[in-house]
Amino acid sequence: MRGYLLDNSGLRFRIGSGTSVKIWKDPWIPRPSLFKPISPPPHGLEEAKVAALIDPRTDDWDHSIINSLFSPKDRELILKLPVGRAHQPDVIGWHYTAKGMFTVRSAYFVALEVYHPATSSSPCNLYSSGTWKFIWKANVPPKVRLFAWKLVNNALPLGAVLEKRMKIPQPPCSYCDTYPECLLHVFLQCHIARQTWAISDLPWAIISHWKDDPLRWLHHVGQSLQSEEFDFFLVICWFLWWSRNQHCMENKFVNPLQTITSARCFLEAYREAISRSPTGVPAPTNVTWCSPPNGVIKLNFDGALFQNGAEVGVGVVARDCQGDVRAWLSHRFPRHAEPELAEALAARNAIDIALKHRWPSIILEGDCLSLINKLKSPATDTSSIGPFVWDIKSAASTFHCISFNHVSRVGNSLAHNLAKFANFSTEGLHQFSVADVQRFALSDSVLS
Repeated sequence: MRGYLLDNSGLRFRIGSGTSVKIWKDPWIPRPSLFKPISPPPHGLEEAKVAALIDPRTDDWDHSIINSLFSPKDRELILKLPVGRAHQPDVIGWHYTAKGMFTVRSAYFVALEVYHPATSSSPCNLYSSGTWKFIWKANVPPKVRLFAWKLVNNALPLGAVLEKRMKIPQPPCSYCDTYPECLLHVFLQCHIARQTWAISDLPWAIISHWKDDPLRWLHHVGQSLQSEEFDFFLVICWFLWWSRNQHCMENKFVNPLQTITSARCFLEAYREAISRSPTGVPAPTNVTWCSPPNGVIKLNFDGALFQNGAEVGVGVVARDCQGDVRAWLSHRFPRHAEPELAEALAARNAIDIALKHRWPSIILEGDCLSLINKLKSPATDTSSIGPFVWDIKSAASTFHCISFNHVSRVGNSLAHNLAKFANFSTEGLHQFSVADVQRFALSDSVLS
């Protein structure tokens, strides 16, 4: 039963046409874990569908209706959502992952939040806080990141922790044989720890500033140190724990100098290894802009954010096999968006231009790899930009030939600049002549 309740607590609709989603009864607003408006429904509108909030002329939210029905908090969340075009299905997805797909890992954190209210050092707060980002982005081996996760969650099997959970008296610190073995003592107060930090060259004033619990401590240290210093800090902590285990389990003493030397060598070896290995992210198919084959039109697109994300600039340029500009767009849209959503909006405008000109064969090219991968995937996209992805894929079926390419920012510079230029127009649509854009195109790349 709990599994069923948990499953439902993370599901919400991605709005397509809005015809199958009830405004006040179905989960669709990105507000965990209610996912519904907090504004009460007006009399007689309790069964109204989300489609009633969409302006069919623009395929976007009807601001006048939304302003009249919802509180400012609801309006802000609704207007950030992308809207699909007519006849697009409303798709249900998992809110707690970027791709909208259920994962056991994300469900674990939701379960903790649902059944164990979050405290300041709980994994739920950790999962959504900047502290976890410090740890996750640290340039250290995965086992060190896992260790850091256990540290901030007080999950290391220290004497004080075991005594509290198992109600069995535990021995004190194996080095001091006097003080209780707690996190604060092992990593800061023990004379072994203090000697280790003293020869680490890291600022003791920052390291020693204990913030009531390990979560706040790592957050403070992560904010105060440079990224490479924080990497070294985490590795030293891991080696302090390893040294403690060597002493407790095998009665082997590792002096502070050995600990620091081992930590430095370990981190340097890791950095050297990853610098030689592939990053896992494929290089862009094209580094510079390349002309399409004869008879094919290539449309480059890009999105930009203005006014702290309250407006989106869209840039599109279409060129033929000679590199001549056939069409272009530089437009500003008054809508809240994240970067990937801005890119998807630009891509949808690009394919609209292609449909308007009835080009049979096109290449849609942009510098957002995650979006290009979604457009290439045959699977239904249940992420936050899913409605725009669906629109583009639906339109793609009308072309004789279409492909989606990833290009570097350098090779996409003309579309990027057109998106940026949209911010300087009072009417939202920037006015250039085709000759102007053609001149700009010369800076985009080497034509081939």
